[in-house]
Amino acid sequence: MQHTPARWIHEGRRKPNIAVLLASQKARVSEAFEKLQGAFHEHANVIVIDRDFSYDFADPDLDFAVVLGGDGSILQA
Repeated sequence: MQHTPARWIHEGRRKPNIAVLLASQKARVSEAFEKLQGAFHEHANVIVIDRDFSYDFADPDLDFAVVLGGDGSILQA
């Protein structure tokens, strides 16, 4: 099995481009986001922080979407 490097590595980027989507109306989600926000920015290029699930994912350079919330948040995203 041959390993293919992730796109951002192949393109010479040090960090992936991410979108962070969160159900910010939930207190626990907002608290978790505040704790994780520094790590997101340290380890990734944060393209968007979407608090109302309105991001349309048209950006072809997006590598990952990080969804904070419950099962419904993941399905909505």
